[in-house]
Amino acid sequence: NGDSKLTKIWFLHIMAIAPGTPEMFQKILNADECMEKPFIAYRLLALNNGLLASRYHQWQRDRKFFNNSFKMSTLQSFLPIFNEAADRIVLDIGENVGNKSIFDISPHIFKCTLKMICSTSLGMNINDVENEEIFDKIYHAVN
Repeated sequence: NGDSKLTKIWFLHIMAIAPGTPEMFQKILNADECMEKPFIAYRLLALNNGLLASRYHQWQRDRKFFNNSFKMSTLQSFLPIFNEAADRIVLDIGENVGNKSIFDISPHIFKCTLKMICSTSLGMNINDVENEEIFDKIYHAVN
C-alpha cells in the first residue's frame, strides 16, 4: 500500500516492518505489544537472557532499577571518562600500527571497555597508580 509508509524487510522467512514516519516509530515504541525483543537481534545471536535480551515481563519489572543509570545527566557525567578512554585507545593502537602491518585489536578494545566500566560503574580512577594494580588483577581475572 503506497499510503502506509511502511517498508517490509525479509530475512529468510522472517518479516520485519520498518515504519516510515517518526509518528509511526513513536506509536510502535510505546505499544506494549511491541516490547518483546526481536528474535533476530537476540535469539539468533545466542543472547538468551540478561539486561539486553531479557523477556519483556522481566525487563519491565527490573527496568526501574536501571533508570538512574541511563539518565541523561548521568551519561553526560561519563563523557570525560569516555573521551579519555578513546584518547588512550587511539594512542595504543597508533603504537601498534607503526610496528607491524597486522595486529589483533581485540585486547585493546577489551581493555578500554573494561577501564570504562571500572571508572563508570565502580568509580575507579584508572589513572591512579594504586588502582592500576587493582585494574590489572580485574583484567587478568576476566580475560
